[in-house]
Amino acid sequence: MRVRPIVVTAVIAVTAVLLASCALGDPDGGAAGEPRTFVTSTGTVPHLNPQVIASPSVDIVTSPMLEPLVRLDDTFQVHPWLARDWEVSEDGRTVTLQLQEGVSWHDGEPFTAEDVRFNVEEVMRYQAYGAQLVEHVESVATPDDSTVVITLDEPFGPIMEVLTLQQILPRHVFEGTDILDNPANMAPVGTGAFVFENFDEGREISMTANPDYWRGDVEVDRLIFVSMTDTNAATLALLAGDTQIGGAGQGMLDQIRAAEHLELTQRGQLPRQFVFTMNTDVPELADPEVRKLVYRSINRAQVADVALPEVSTEATAMFPEEMEWIDPGVDYREEFSHDPDEVNAALDAAGHPRGPDGNRFTLRLHLMSVTAEARAVGAVIQSSMAEVGIGVDLRGEDTSVFQENVYHRRDFDMAIVEATLGVDPSVGITRWYHCVPEPVDAENPSGVCDQEIQQAVDNALRSSDRADRARHLRAVQDRATEIMIAAPLVYTRPFGVYNTEVWDGLGNPDGLLSNDWTTITPK
Repeated sequence: MRVRPIVVTAVIAVTAVLLASCALGDPDGGAAGEPRTFVTSTGTVPHLNPQVIASPSVDIVTSPMLEPLVRLDDTFQVHPWLARDWEVSEDGRTVTLQLQEGVSWHDGEPFTAEDVRFNVEEVMRYQAYGAQLVEHVESVATPDDSTVVITLDEPFGPIMEVLTLQQILPRHVFEGTDILDNPANMAPVGTGAFVFENFDEGREISMTANPDYWRGDVEVDRLIFVSMTDTNAATLALLAGDTQIGGAGQGMLDQIRAAEHLELTQRGQLPRQFVFTMNTDVPELADPEVRKLVYRSINRAQVADVALPEVSTEATAMFPEEMEWIDPGVDYREEFSHDPDEVNAALDAAGHPRGPDGNRFTLRLHLMSVTAEARAVGAVIQSSMAEVGIGVDLRGEDTSVFQENVYHRRDFDMAIVEATLGVDPSVGITRWYHCVPEPVDAENPSGVCDQEIQQAVDNALRSSDRADRARHLRAVQDRATEIMIAAPLVYTRPFGVYNTEVWDGLGNPDGLLSNDWTTITPK
Protein backbone atom coordinates (compact mmCIF):
# COMPACT_ATOMS: atom_id res chain seq x y z
CA MET A 1 0.00 0.00 0.00
CA ARG A 2 3.00 2.32 0.46
CA VAL A 3 4.10 2.06 -3.16
CA ARG A 4 1.18 3.87 -4.73
CA PRO A 5 1.75 7.30 -3.14
CA ILE A 6 5.38 7.16 -4.23
CA VAL A 7 4.35 6.40 -7.81
CA VAL A 8 1.72 9.13 -7.80
CA THR A 9 4.26 11.59 -6.40
CA ALA A 10 6.66 10.65 -9.19
CA VAL A 11 4.00 11.31 -11.81
CA ILE A 12 3.12 14.65 -10.24
CA ALA A 13 6.79 15.63 -10.24
CA VAL A 14 7.22 14.62 -13.87
CA THR A 15 4.06 16.41 -14.89
CA ALA A 16 5.41 19.55 -13.24
CA VAL A 17 8.53 19.27 -15.36
CA LEU A 18 6.46 18.80 -18.48
CA LEU A 19 4.22 21.77 -17.73
CA ALA A 20 7.27 23.94 -17.20
CA SER A 21 8.90 22.96 -20.47
CA CYS A 22 6.31 22.01 -23.07
CA ALA A 23 2.71 21.52 -23.98
CA LEU A 24 2.36 17.92 -22.79
CA GLY A 25 2.99 16.42 -26.20
CA ASP A 26 0.37 18.56 -27.91
CA PRO A 27 1.40 18.93 -31.58
CA ASP A 28 -0.43 22.25 -31.76
CA GLY A 29 1.35 23.62 -28.71
CA GLY A 30 -0.24 25.13 -25.62
CA ALA A 31 -0.97 28.42 -27.37
CA ALA A 32 -0.65 29.98 -30.81
CA GLY A 33 2.93 29.92 -32.02
CA GLU A 34 4.26 27.52 -29.39
CA PRO A 35 6.33 24.58 -30.66
CA ARG A 36 4.82 21.19 -31.40
CA THR A 37 6.40 19.18 -28.60
CA PHE A 38 6.82 15.44 -28.26
CA VAL A 39 7.48 14.04 -24.80
CA THR A 40 8.74 10.60 -23.83
CA SER A 41 10.44 9.09 -20.81
CA THR A 42 13.81 7.49 -20.25
CA GLY A 43 15.82 5.86 -17.49
CA THR A 44 19.05 7.10 -15.97
CA VAL A 45 21.19 9.01 -18.48
CA PRO A 46 24.67 9.88 -17.16
CA HIS A 47 26.27 10.70 -20.51
CA LEU A 48 25.39 11.51 -24.12
CA ASN A 49 28.00 9.63 -26.16
CA PRO A 50 26.92 6.01 -26.84
CA GLN A 51 30.33 5.25 -28.34
CA VAL A 52 32.04 5.47 -24.96
CA ILE A 53 29.36 4.31 -22.51
CA ALA A 54 27.17 1.21 -22.78
CA SER A 55 23.63 2.09 -21.72
CA PRO A 56 20.23 1.40 -23.32
CA SER A 57 18.98 4.76 -22.05
CA VAL A 58 21.91 6.60 -23.61
CA ASP A 59 21.30 4.77 -26.90
CA ILE A 60 17.62 5.76 -26.93
CA VAL A 61 18.17 9.39 -25.99
CA THR A 62 21.00 10.00 -28.47
CA SER A 63 19.53 8.15 -31.48
CA PRO A 64 17.48 11.20 -32.62
CA MET A 65 20.73 13.23 -32.75
CA LEU A 66 23.47 10.77 -33.76
CA GLU A 67 23.23 8.31 -36.65
CA PRO A 68 24.98 5.14 -37.86
CA LEU A 69 26.05 4.22 -41.36
CA VAL A 70 23.43 1.47 -41.51
CA ARG A 71 20.47 0.47 -39.36
CA LEU A 72 18.97 -2.83 -38.27
CA ASP A 73 15.32 -3.83 -38.11
CA ASP A 74 13.60 -6.29 -35.81
CA THR A 75 14.13 -9.17 -38.26
CA PHE A 76 17.92 -8.62 -38.25
CA GLN A 77 17.93 -7.03 -41.72
CA VAL A 78 20.42 -4.24 -42.45
CA HIS A 79 19.12 -1.02 -44.04
CA PRO A 80 20.95 1.94 -45.65
CA TRP A 81 21.29 5.12 -43.60
CA LEU A 82 24.31 7.43 -43.76
CA ALA A 83 25.72 4.81 -46.11
CA ARG A 84 23.32 4.53 -49.05
CA ASP A 85 24.98 1.41 -50.48
CA TRP A 86 27.80 -1.04 -49.75
CA GLU A 87 29.65 -3.92 -51.34
CA VAL A 88 31.68 -6.69 -49.73
CA SER A 89 34.44 -8.21 -51.87
CA GLU A 90 34.36 -11.87 -52.79
CA ASP A 91 37.16 -12.67 -50.35
CA GLY A 92 35.34 -10.80 -47.57
CA ARG A 93 38.32 -8.55 -46.80
CA THR A 94 37.18 -5.30 -48.44
CA VAL A 95 34.00 -3.36 -47.73
CA THR A 96 33.20 -0.36 -49.92
CA LEU A 97 30.67 2.12 -48.55
CA GLN A 98 28.91 4.72 -50.69
CA LEU A 99 27.76 7.58 -48.47
CA GLN A 100 24.74 9.83 -48.69
CA GLU A 101 25.57 13.17 -50.28
CA GLY A 102 24.41 16.58 -49.06
CA VAL A 103 24.45 15.60 -45.38
CA SER A 104 25.54 18.23 -42.85
CA TRP A 105 26.46 18.13 -39.20
CA HIS A 106 24.30 20.16 -36.85
CA ASP A 107 26.89 22.94 -36.83
CA GLY A 108 26.74 23.24 -40.63
CA GLU A 109 29.96 21.41 -41.49
CA PRO A 110 29.62 18.81 -44.29
CA PHE A 111 29.56 15.10 -43.47
CA THR A 112 32.21 13.33 -45.58
CA ALA A 113 34.14 10.11 -45.94
CA GLU A 114 36.85 11.61 -43.72
CA ASP A 115 34.39 11.55 -40.81
CA VAL A 116 33.86 7.83 -41.34
CA ARG A 117 37.59 7.17 -41.63
CA PHE A 118 38.20 9.03 -38.37
CA ASN A 119 35.49 7.01 -36.62
CA VAL A 120 36.88 3.67 -37.79
CA GLU A 121 40.44 4.59 -36.88
CA GLU A 122 39.90 6.55 -33.66
CA VAL A 123 36.39 6.21 -32.21
CA MET A 124 35.05 2.69 -32.69
CA ARG A 125 37.73 1.21 -30.44
CA TYR A 126 35.85 2.62 -27.44
CA GLN A 127 32.65 0.71 -28.23
CA ALA A 128 32.67 -2.97 -27.23
CA TYR A 129 31.60 -4.43 -30.58
CA GLY A 130 33.38 -1.75 -32.58
CA ALA A 131 36.60 -2.74 -30.80
CA GLN A 132 36.20 -6.31 -32.08
CA LEU A 133 35.85 -4.99 -35.62
CA VAL A 134 38.74 -2.53 -35.63
CA GLU A 135 41.13 -5.24 -34.46
CA HIS A 136 40.84 -6.58 -38.01
CA VAL A 137 41.07 -3.26 -39.89
CA GLU A 138 44.24 -2.97 -41.97
CA SER A 139 43.44 0.33 -43.65
CA VAL A 140 40.71 2.86 -44.41
CA ALA A 141 40.82 4.68 -47.75
CA THR A 142 38.70 7.64 -48.87
CA PRO A 143 39.06 7.95 -52.66
CA ASP A 144 36.47 10.75 -52.65
CA ASP A 145 34.15 12.54 -50.23
CA SER A 146 31.38 9.96 -50.54
CA THR A 147 33.36 6.70 -50.71
CA VAL A 148 35.01 4.72 -47.91
CA VAL A 149 37.00 1.54 -48.49
CA ILE A 150 37.69 -0.56 -45.38
CA THR A 151 40.28 -3.32 -45.79
CA LEU A 152 40.45 -6.10 -43.20
CA ASP A 153 43.23 -8.55 -42.38
CA GLU A 154 40.65 -11.35 -42.61
CA PRO A 155 36.89 -11.53 -43.16
CA PHE A 156 34.72 -10.34 -40.26
CA GLY A 157 31.33 -11.93 -40.78
CA PRO A 158 29.08 -9.51 -38.86
CA ILE A 159 30.76 -6.31 -40.09
CA MET A 160 27.58 -4.66 -41.37
CA GLU A 161 25.62 -5.68 -38.29
CA VAL A 162 28.33 -4.26 -36.02
CA LEU A 163 28.28 -1.01 -38.00
CA THR A 164 24.59 -0.63 -37.06
CA LEU A 165 25.82 -0.14 -33.48
CA GLN A 166 28.34 2.61 -34.30
CA GLN A 167 27.00 6.15 -34.04
CA ILE A 168 29.16 8.40 -36.24
CA LEU A 169 30.83 11.36 -34.51
CA PRO A 170 32.12 14.52 -36.27
CA ARG A 171 35.85 14.47 -37.01
CA HIS A 172 36.16 18.25 -36.78
CA VAL A 173 34.78 18.20 -33.23
CA PHE A 174 36.74 15.22 -31.85
CA GLU A 175 40.01 15.07 -33.80
CA GLY A 176 43.03 16.04 -31.72
CA THR A 177 41.07 15.89 -28.45
CA ASP A 178 40.72 13.40 -25.62
CA ILE A 179 37.68 11.57 -27.00
CA LEU A 180 36.65 10.37 -23.55
CA ASP A 181 36.70 13.91 -22.13
CA ASN A 182 35.44 15.96 -25.08
CA PRO A 183 32.67 18.45 -24.12
CA ALA A 184 30.60 17.14 -27.05
CA ASN A 185 30.06 13.96 -25.02
CA MET A 186 27.52 15.99 -23.04
CA ALA A 187 26.26 18.14 -25.94
CA PRO A 188 26.23 15.96 -29.08
CA VAL A 189 26.81 17.29 -32.58
CA GLY A 190 25.29 14.83 -35.03
CA THR A 191 23.58 14.48 -38.39
CA GLY A 192 20.23 13.35 -36.98
CA ALA A 193 16.69 14.67 -37.04
CA PHE A 194 17.16 16.64 -33.81
CA VAL A 195 19.72 19.15 -32.56
CA PHE A 196 20.84 19.09 -28.92
CA GLU A 197 19.30 21.81 -26.77
CA ASN A 198 19.79 21.09 -23.06
CA PHE A 199 20.76 18.32 -20.63
CA ASP A 200 19.41 18.74 -17.10
CA GLU A 201 20.83 15.58 -15.53
CA GLY A 202 18.29 13.60 -13.57
CA ARG A 203 15.40 15.63 -15.01
CA GLU A 204 15.27 15.94 -18.81
CA ILE A 205 17.13 16.08 -22.10
CA SER A 206 15.67 18.39 -24.75
CA MET A 207 16.39 18.82 -28.45
CA THR A 208 14.90 20.76 -31.35
CA ALA A 209 14.10 19.78 -34.93
CA ASN A 210 16.99 19.88 -37.41
CA PRO A 211 15.82 22.35 -40.11
CA ASP A 212 18.32 20.91 -42.61
CA TYR A 213 17.79 17.22 -41.96
CA TRP A 214 19.00 15.23 -44.96
CA ARG A 215 16.10 12.78 -44.88
CA GLY A 216 13.40 15.47 -45.06
CA ASP A 217 11.13 17.59 -42.90
CA VAL A 218 10.74 16.86 -39.19
CA GLU A 219 7.32 17.93 -37.94
CA VAL A 220 8.12 17.51 -34.25
CA ASP A 221 9.51 20.92 -33.28
CA ARG A 222 10.82 19.91 -29.89
CA LEU A 223 11.62 16.50 -28.39
CA ILE A 224 11.93 16.01 -24.63
CA PHE A 225 13.09 12.92 -22.74
CA VAL A 226 11.99 13.09 -19.11
CA SER A 227 14.04 11.01 -16.65
CA MET A 228 11.84 8.45 -14.91
CA THR A 229 13.47 5.52 -13.13
CA ASP A 230 10.20 4.08 -11.78
CA THR A 231 8.60 1.91 -14.46
CA ASN A 232 5.14 2.19 -12.90
CA ALA A 233 5.42 5.97 -12.89
CA ALA A 234 6.44 5.91 -16.57
CA THR A 235 3.38 3.81 -17.43
CA LEU A 236 1.10 6.11 -15.43
CA ALA A 237 2.48 9.07 -17.37
CA LEU A 238 1.52 7.29 -20.59
CA LEU A 239 -1.94 6.55 -19.24
CA ALA A 240 -2.35 10.21 -18.28
CA GLY A 241 -1.35 11.30 -21.79
CA ASP A 242 1.72 13.16 -20.51
CA THR A 243 4.16 11.09 -22.56
CA GLN A 244 3.82 9.68 -26.05
CA ILE A 245 5.90 6.49 -26.16
CA GLY A 246 7.41 4.16 -23.58
CA GLY A 247 7.67 0.64 -22.25
CA ALA A 248 5.08 -1.51 -20.50
CA GLY A 249 5.48 -3.78 -17.53
CA GLN A 250 3.43 -6.98 -17.58
CA GLY A 251 1.49 -5.93 -14.51
CA MET A 252 -0.03 -2.92 -16.29
CA LEU A 253 -0.90 -4.40 -19.69
CA ASP A 254 -4.61 -4.61 -18.86
CA GLN A 255 -4.72 -0.92 -17.91
CA ILE A 256 -2.95 0.02 -21.12
CA ARG A 257 -5.33 -2.06 -23.23
CA ALA A 258 -8.28 -0.37 -21.54
CA ALA A 259 -6.94 3.09 -22.43
CA GLU A 260 -8.46 4.19 -25.75
CA HIS A 261 -5.55 6.51 -26.55
CA LEU A 262 -2.81 3.85 -26.16
CA GLU A 263 -1.65 1.02 -28.40
CA LEU A 264 0.80 -1.80 -27.76
CA THR A 265 3.49 -2.92 -30.18
CA GLN A 266 6.32 -5.44 -30.26
CA ARG A 267 7.89 -3.90 -33.35
CA GLY A 268 11.15 -2.02 -33.38
CA GLN A 269 13.09 -4.14 -30.89
CA LEU A 270 15.12 -7.31 -31.15
CA PRO A 271 14.03 -10.41 -29.27
CA ARG A 272 15.85 -11.26 -26.06
CA GLN A 273 16.38 -14.60 -24.33
CA PHE A 274 16.37 -16.13 -20.89
CA VAL A 275 19.54 -18.22 -20.81
CA PHE A 276 19.95 -21.17 -18.44
CA THR A 277 23.56 -22.05 -17.65
CA MET A 278 25.27 -24.57 -15.36
CA ASN A 279 28.57 -24.83 -13.52
CA THR A 280 30.22 -28.07 -14.65
CA ASP A 281 32.56 -28.09 -11.62
CA VAL A 282 29.60 -28.92 -9.39
CA PRO A 283 29.74 -32.72 -8.83
CA GLU A 284 26.04 -33.26 -9.59
CA LEU A 285 26.46 -31.40 -12.90
CA ALA A 286 29.76 -32.88 -14.07
CA ASP A 287 28.08 -35.41 -16.39
CA PRO A 288 26.66 -33.87 -19.60
CA GLU A 289 23.90 -36.48 -19.65
CA VAL A 290 22.74 -35.33 -16.21
CA ARG A 291 22.95 -31.69 -17.36
CA LYS A 292 20.61 -32.58 -20.22
CA LEU A 293 18.18 -34.11 -17.75
CA VAL A 294 18.35 -31.00 -15.57
CA TYR A 295 17.51 -28.84 -18.60
CA ARG A 296 14.71 -31.24 -19.56
CA SER A 297 13.28 -31.00 -16.05
CA ILE A 298 12.39 -27.34 -16.68
CA ASN A 299 8.87 -26.84 -17.96
CA ARG A 300 9.85 -24.24 -20.57
CA ALA A 301 6.31 -24.00 -21.93
CA GLN A 302 5.18 -23.01 -18.45
CA VAL A 303 7.96 -20.44 -18.23
CA ALA A 304 6.49 -18.87 -21.37
CA ASP A 305 2.82 -19.22 -20.47
CA VAL A 306 2.90 -18.56 -16.72
CA ALA A 307 6.05 -16.63 -15.84
CA LEU A 308 6.22 -14.51 -18.99
CA PRO A 309 2.77 -14.58 -20.64
CA GLU A 310 2.27 -12.72 -23.92
CA VAL A 311 5.88 -11.55 -24.18
CA SER A 312 7.69 -14.87 -24.63
CA THR A 313 7.78 -18.10 -26.61
CA GLU A 314 9.43 -21.39 -25.70
CA ALA A 315 12.86 -21.68 -27.32
CA THR A 316 12.97 -24.31 -30.04
CA ALA A 317 16.66 -23.86 -30.91
CA MET A 318 19.74 -21.80 -30.10
CA PHE A 319 18.64 -19.27 -32.73
CA PRO A 320 15.23 -17.53 -32.80
CA GLU A 321 13.06 -17.81 -35.88
CA GLU A 322 13.78 -14.15 -36.74
CA MET A 323 17.29 -15.28 -37.70
CA GLU A 324 15.75 -17.04 -40.65
CA TRP A 325 19.06 -17.34 -42.53
CA ILE A 326 20.08 -20.06 -40.04
CA ASP A 327 18.19 -23.36 -40.32
CA PRO A 328 18.61 -24.85 -36.83
CA GLY A 329 17.58 -28.35 -37.93
CA VAL A 330 16.43 -29.17 -34.40
CA ASP A 331 13.49 -28.59 -32.11
CA TYR A 332 14.41 -28.42 -28.44
CA ARG A 333 10.84 -29.27 -27.50
CA GLU A 334 11.54 -32.72 -28.96
CA GLU A 335 15.30 -33.00 -28.43
CA PHE A 336 14.93 -32.01 -24.76
CA SER A 337 11.29 -32.78 -24.13
CA HIS A 338 9.86 -31.96 -20.74
CA ASP A 339 8.66 -35.38 -19.61
CA PRO A 340 8.89 -35.75 -15.80
CA ASP A 341 8.36 -39.53 -15.92
CA GLU A 342 11.21 -40.02 -18.38
CA VAL A 343 13.49 -37.65 -16.50
CA ASN A 344 12.75 -39.36 -13.18
CA ALA A 345 13.60 -42.76 -14.62
CA ALA A 346 16.77 -41.47 -16.27
CA LEU A 347 17.99 -39.81 -13.06
CA ASP A 348 17.41 -43.08 -11.20
CA ALA A 349 19.44 -44.93 -13.84
CA ALA A 350 22.18 -42.30 -13.65
CA GLY A 351 22.75 -43.11 -9.98
CA HIS A 352 20.86 -40.25 -8.38
CA PRO A 353 18.14 -41.85 -6.25
CA ARG A 354 15.76 -39.82 -4.15
CA GLY A 355 16.71 -39.36 -0.50
CA PRO A 356 14.41 -39.50 2.55
CA ASP A 357 13.30 -35.91 1.86
CA GLY A 358 12.31 -36.84 -1.69
CA ASN A 359 15.21 -34.96 -3.27
CA ARG A 360 18.03 -36.50 -5.26
CA PHE A 361 20.20 -33.43 -4.70
CA THR A 362 19.73 -29.70 -4.20
CA LEU A 363 21.19 -27.01 -6.45
CA ARG A 364 21.46 -23.26 -6.04
CA LEU A 365 19.79 -21.22 -8.78
CA HIS A 366 21.17 -17.69 -9.04
CA LEU A 367 19.10 -14.93 -10.62
CA MET A 368 18.99 -11.16 -10.70
CA SER A 369 16.24 -10.33 -8.25
CA VAL A 370 15.89 -6.76 -9.49
CA THR A 371 13.34 -7.90 -12.09
CA ALA A 372 9.99 -9.49 -11.36
CA GLU A 373 10.38 -11.48 -14.58
CA ALA A 374 13.52 -13.27 -13.37
CA ARG A 375 11.86 -14.09 -10.05
CA ALA A 376 8.84 -15.53 -11.87
CA VAL A 377 11.06 -17.69 -14.12
CA GLY A 378 12.97 -18.91 -11.07
CA ALA A 379 9.73 -19.92 -9.35
CA VAL A 380 8.66 -22.03 -12.34
CA ILE A 381 12.06 -23.72 -12.47
CA GLN A 382 11.89 -24.50 -8.75
CA SER A 383 8.43 -26.01 -9.15
CA SER A 384 9.39 -27.98 -12.28
CA MET A 385 12.51 -29.48 -10.78
CA ALA A 386 10.64 -30.51 -7.65
CA GLU A 387 8.67 -32.94 -9.86
CA VAL A 388 11.85 -34.90 -10.58
CA GLY A 389 13.38 -34.69 -7.12
CA ILE A 390 15.80 -31.82 -7.68
CA GLY A 391 15.70 -29.31 -4.87
CA VAL A 392 16.25 -25.69 -5.90
CA ASP A 393 17.62 -23.05 -3.57
CA LEU A 394 16.67 -19.74 -5.18
CA ARG A 395 19.37 -17.09 -4.78
CA GLY A 396 18.00 -13.71 -5.80
CA GLU A 397 20.81 -11.15 -5.97
CA ASP A 398 21.33 -7.62 -7.16
CA THR A 399 23.20 -7.24 -10.44
CA SER A 400 26.70 -6.65 -9.06
CA VAL A 401 26.52 -9.57 -6.61
CA PHE A 402 25.14 -11.86 -9.32
CA GLN A 403 27.94 -10.94 -11.71
CA GLU A 404 30.59 -11.48 -9.05
CA ASN A 405 29.22 -14.87 -7.97
CA VAL A 406 28.43 -16.26 -11.43
CA TYR A 407 31.03 -14.82 -13.80
CA HIS A 408 34.02 -14.01 -11.60
CA ARG A 409 34.03 -16.33 -8.59
CA ARG A 410 31.98 -19.02 -10.33
CA ASP A 411 30.37 -19.73 -6.98
CA PHE A 412 27.06 -20.99 -8.39
CA ASP A 413 25.35 -24.20 -9.48
CA MET A 414 22.80 -22.94 -12.00
CA ALA A 415 21.95 -19.46 -13.20
CA ILE A 416 19.38 -17.71 -15.35
CA VAL A 417 19.77 -14.33 -16.98
CA GLU A 418 17.73 -12.29 -19.41
CA ALA A 419 20.15 -11.31 -22.16
CA THR A 420 20.21 -9.58 -25.48
CA LEU A 421 20.73 -11.73 -28.56
CA GLY A 422 23.04 -9.17 -30.08
CA VAL A 423 22.79 -7.93 -33.64
CA ASP A 424 24.41 -11.14 -34.93
CA PRO A 425 25.05 -14.57 -33.36
CA SER A 426 28.82 -14.10 -33.58
CA VAL A 427 28.68 -11.07 -31.28
CA GLY A 428 25.77 -12.24 -29.15
CA ILE A 429 24.49 -15.78 -28.82
CA THR A 430 27.86 -17.52 -29.12
CA ARG A 431 29.22 -15.77 -26.02
CA TRP A 432 27.36 -18.29 -23.84
CA TYR A 433 29.25 -21.21 -25.42
CA HIS A 434 32.71 -20.05 -26.50
CA CYS A 435 35.92 -20.33 -24.47
CA VAL A 436 36.44 -17.66 -21.83
CA PRO A 437 40.12 -17.66 -20.72
CA GLU A 438 39.49 -14.88 -18.19
CA PRO A 439 36.18 -14.14 -16.40
CA VAL A 440 33.95 -11.76 -18.34
CA ASP A 441 30.46 -10.56 -17.42
CA ALA A 442 27.67 -12.17 -19.45
CA GLU A 443 29.92 -14.76 -21.10
CA ASN A 444 30.14 -18.54 -20.66
CA PRO A 445 30.64 -19.20 -16.92
CA SER A 446 30.31 -22.99 -17.18
CA GLY A 447 34.01 -23.76 -16.86
CA VAL A 448 33.99 -25.65 -20.17
CA CYS A 449 36.22 -24.64 -23.06
CA ASP A 450 35.18 -26.95 -25.86
CA GLN A 451 37.56 -26.79 -28.82
CA GLU A 452 34.96 -28.04 -31.30
CA ILE A 453 32.61 -25.22 -30.33
CA GLN A 454 35.42 -22.68 -30.36
CA GLN A 455 36.54 -23.70 -33.84
CA ALA A 456 32.99 -23.35 -35.17
CA VAL A 457 32.62 -19.95 -33.43
CA ASP A 458 35.88 -18.76 -35.00
CA ASN A 459 34.93 -20.06 -38.44
CA ALA A 460 31.58 -18.25 -38.34
CA LEU A 461 33.29 -15.01 -37.36
CA ARG A 462 35.91 -15.30 -40.12
CA SER A 463 33.49 -15.92 -42.97
CA SER A 464 31.62 -13.26 -44.92
CA ASP A 465 29.31 -15.70 -46.70
CA ARG A 466 26.02 -16.10 -44.86
CA ALA A 467 25.44 -19.67 -46.00
CA ASP A 468 28.91 -20.61 -44.80
CA ARG A 469 28.41 -18.76 -41.53
CA ALA A 470 25.08 -20.49 -40.98
CA ARG A 471 26.76 -23.88 -41.40
CA HIS A 472 29.35 -23.05 -38.74
CA LEU A 473 26.77 -21.62 -36.36
CA ARG A 474 24.71 -24.76 -36.78
CA ALA A 475 27.85 -26.69 -35.77
CA VAL A 476 28.03 -24.58 -32.58
CA GLN A 477 24.48 -25.55 -31.77
CA ASP A 478 24.96 -29.23 -32.58
CA ARG A 479 27.95 -29.53 -30.28
CA ALA A 480 26.26 -27.44 -27.59
CA THR A 481 23.33 -29.86 -27.51
CA GLU A 482 25.80 -32.69 -26.90
CA ILE A 483 27.63 -31.17 -23.95
CA MET A 484 24.77 -29.00 -22.58
CA ILE A 485 26.50 -26.23 -20.68
CA ALA A 486 23.82 -23.64 -21.48
CA ALA A 487 20.61 -23.27 -23.47
CA PRO A 488 17.84 -20.73 -23.97
CA LEU A 489 14.60 -21.28 -22.06
CA VAL A 490 12.42 -18.74 -23.86
CA TYR A 491 12.74 -15.88 -26.29
CA THR A 492 11.11 -12.65 -25.17
CA ARG A 493 9.91 -9.56 -26.98
CA PRO A 494 8.58 -6.93 -24.57
CA PHE A 495 5.79 -4.53 -25.44
CA GLY A 496 6.23 -0.90 -26.27
CA VAL A 497 3.40 1.61 -25.86
CA TYR A 498 2.47 4.63 -27.96
CA ASN A 499 -0.17 7.33 -27.82
CA THR A 500 -2.50 7.41 -30.85
CA GLU A 501 -4.32 10.67 -30.01
CA VAL A 502 -2.02 13.39 -31.27
CA TRP A 503 0.69 11.88 -33.50
CA ASP A 504 0.68 9.54 -36.49
CA GLY A 505 3.56 7.24 -37.50
CA LEU A 506 4.37 5.81 -34.07
CA GLY A 507 4.74 2.14 -33.23
CA ASN A 508 7.77 1.43 -35.48
CA PRO A 509 5.65 0.03 -38.35
CA ASP A 510 8.80 -0.50 -40.45
CA GLY A 511 10.51 -2.42 -37.66
CA LEU A 512 13.60 -0.18 -37.45
CA LEU A 513 15.24 -0.28 -34.05
CA SER A 514 14.89 3.49 -33.69
CA ASN A 515 12.30 5.95 -34.95
CA ASP A 516 12.38 7.52 -38.40
CA TRP A 517 11.27 10.98 -37.27
CA THR A 518 10.37 12.09 -40.80
CA THR A 519 7.36 9.74 -40.70
CA ILE A 520 5.94 11.07 -37.41
CA THR A 521 3.34 13.75 -38.08
CA PRO A 522 0.65 15.55 -36.07
CA LYS A 523 -2.93 14.38 -36.50
